[in-house]
Amino acid sequence: MTTNGHVERPQMQPQHVDRLQQQPAVISRKALSIVKYSVLVLTGMCLILEVIQIVLGAGAGNIFADFHIFLDDNFHSLTDFILAVGIIMLLIVLFGSVGIVIENMTIIMIYIVLFSIVVVLEIIVAISAYVMTHHVDDMLTIRMNNAFAQYRYDPDVRHSINDMQRTLQCCGFHRYTDWFEFNEDRIPSSCFASLEEGSTPFQQGCFNRMSQVISYVVNLMASGTTIIIIFQVICIVSAVVFLIKLKGFRRHQQQMLQNSSDAGGYPPYTLDPVAQEKIRF
Repeated sequence: MTTNGHVERPQMQPQHVDRLQQQPAVISRKALSIVKYSVLVLTGMCLILEVIQIVLGAGAGNIFADFHIFLDDNFHSLTDFILAVGIIMLLIVLFGSVGIVIENMTIIMIYIVLFSIVVVLEIIVAISAYVMTHHVDDMLTIRMNNAFAQYRYDPDVRHSINDMQRTLQCCGFHRYTDWFEFNEDRIPSSCFASLEEGSTPFQQGCFNRMSQVISYVVNLMASGTTIIIIFQVICIVSAVVFLIKLKGFRRHQQQMLQNSSDAGGYPPYTLDPVAQEKIRF
């Protein structure tokens, strides 16, 4: 109807106004967007950390490969597992990022479940790495003694020991005089920085050098994985918070649509505090 050329706005029924005022305040679209982009920033940080984890696993694997005859298989398995988990995590985070961007609750739920499962596996890996740091010396004592004893008979072992001595600039097991026992009183050329006459062999034994290198790498993997796990837990918690907020927002929108339909087809109102004040007036 019109009055003096003006269109009168339909008046809301009192029952509909009462129902709107009785609804609890929920997150607004603007607030939901802030939460969404905050979660995306944290997810981006986790994405970068997964790349770092892949680089860490690959780097440690290369170091262990250079000294493979001196290490047990579980050390090689540790680096392979960290590398594989990093790649899987990278794919999961990318999958979750898509769900957060398009606000798909099913994808976000799957992302949270998969992420949580793999994080539990990473915790087991970190604990295993910390335990392995206490067994490095025992392992090296056995395997390096066996390797030095086979130096004269096994070309592959001889090649590995020579590479180790050149790379780590060490000589013998504890000192260069150990070669008088292992190699018929001859010191290999790999013990010398220079083959010029009068040059002296490396003074530090290979056991201490190898122990320092392997312990450092294993500690780096353990501590690095722990730090990554902490950030991953933060990413999971933030995704859960966003999912809860998104569910509340969707539920609120559906309720408003239902209320509007019951009241005669009026467009839905957003039940944030500002809208409630407008309804009262």
